[in-house]
Amino acid sequence: MGGVIISLKFFSTASEAKKYTRILDDQGCKIVNYTPSKYDALPADSYYDHNYETAHHVIGQEYDQVAAIMDQYFYYDTEGKLFTRGFKPNYHPTKMLFQILTRTRKKLTLIIIRNEEVLQTCLNILQGE
Repeated sequence: MGGVIISLKFFSTASEAKKYTRILDDQGCKIVNYTPSKYDALPADSYYDHNYETAHHVIGQEYDQVAAIMDQYFYYDTEGKLFTRGFKPNYHPTKMLFQILTRTRKKLTLIIIRNEEVLQTCLNILQGE
């Protein structure tokens, strides 16, 4: 994603993050939900917003500004690979995250909820460590 401006925002609660997505939406940012399950409750349901499209709806599209959310269920393993823990989704969140991130043309805002480990890893990546 050469040339993309990336910003990180950290929130302690899903409701705070959801409020922030509405601010970004008002500024013209494309907010993309994780595709929900028709059968099971998932962690991303706490910040799902019916006003926004899902990862499956935006495949093949590009937007100048995109926002993506990573919550406390994301983690990096010892090899630096991204996974989720604590639930078995129908659609894998890391693959949906990839779809969301790669829709970005100019500016990406990564919203991190209650996950200091992922925040620190992202900061290290951005600082070239």
